[in-house]
Amino acid sequence: MATIYLMKQTNFSAESFQQTVENLGLMDKLQRSEKIVLKPNLTTAQKDDHHKGVTTPLWIMELVIEGVRGINGHAKILVVESDCGKENRARDKFVNHGMQTLVEKDRNLELYNLSENPISTFDFQGSYFRRKIEMPSLFGEEIFFISLAKAKTHQLTVFSGILKNQFGCLPMSDKTSYHPYISKVLADVNAFILPSLSILEVCPGMEGSGPLHGQDRDLGIISLSDNPVELDAFFIAALGLSRYQPPYITQSREQLRAFYPMEPLQVFHKDLLEGIVPFLYIPKRKRKKIQAGLLVQKFGLLIERVGKRLQRK
Repeated sequence: MATIYLMKQTNFSAESFQQTVENLGLMDKLQRSEKIVLKPNLTTAQKDDHHKGVTTPLWIMELVIEGVRGINGHAKILVVESDCGKENRARDKFVNHGMQTLVEKDRNLELYNLSENPISTFDFQGSYFRRKIEMPSLFGEEIFFISLAKAKTHQLTVFSGILKNQFGCLPMSDKTSYHPYISKVLADVNAFILPSLSILEVCPGMEGSGPLHGQDRDLGIISLSDNPVELDAFFIAALGLSRYQPPYITQSREQLRAFYPMEPLQVFHKDLLEGIVPFLYIPKRKRKKIQAGLLVQKFGLLIERVGKRLQRK
C-alpha cells in the first residue's frame, strides 16, 4: 500500500522524521546503509531572500540530517546537486544557500557536485533513453536515496515535486534539449534512480510562474512517503492543478509500475490539505506559447540530428 504522512511544519523534527521512517517500514534499510544520498531542490544559485518558495530551506535539511544520524551514525552522507548553466553551478548553490554549515556540523557529510564527479554509461531501456543512459556513477552504487523536494508550479510540467527533483540528477549542465521530451525523460530518470524516501514540503511552496518567478505560497506542510509517483499525484490534486493535466504523471505511473504498482493509497492527516484555495498557474495564452516553443524546439533538435547523420555519411 502506498502511504503518505502529512504533518504541520511546527510538528516536524528529527524525532517525528524517525517515527515516520519506522512507520513506512524503512528503518532497517536506513540503518544498514553505508551511503545516504540527499537531493534537495536547489533550482538556482541566487540567494532566496525574496522568494523562499524557490529552494529547499536549510532548516529542513538540518532536521532531516539530524533524524538520519539518529538512525544511522556511521554512513557517509552526500548532499547532491548538478550544474544548470554557467550561472547556476552546484558549488555556488551550496555556498549561497548556506550548505557549508552542514559540513561543519558533520565530518562525514560531503557536498557533492554531480556534474564534476565521475559519470558512467549504463545499459538502460526506457522511453527516451532507449539503450544507454549517462548518469553519475554514484547512482550505480548501493545507496539510500532521499529526495527532498519543494511543491511548486512549473511552466513546463505544471507541477514540480519529487519526480521533477530527480531531473537535477542529470549531470550535464545544459539540460534544455530534454525539455520537449520532459515526460519521457522524467519517467526514465526516476526508473533509474528510485527514491528510498520522498519528502515534499510547502514551507513555502510556489504558485504562478514557477519554478523561479512565481509567488510564494506557504501552507506549512511537510509530507513523507515511500511512493514518489503517488505523492506527486496526491499534491497535484490537493493543490487544484489536476485540470492542467500535468504531462508526466501518466507516463511515470506506467513506466514505474514495476517498482510502484497501482495499489490503494493511504494518507495520514489528509485533513491538513482540505479546503485550501487552489494554487494559481500561468494564463492559458502563456501555456500555448510555451507549448508552441517546445514544438519548435523539438523540430529543431530533429533537424540537428539529421544533419549530424548526413555529416557522418
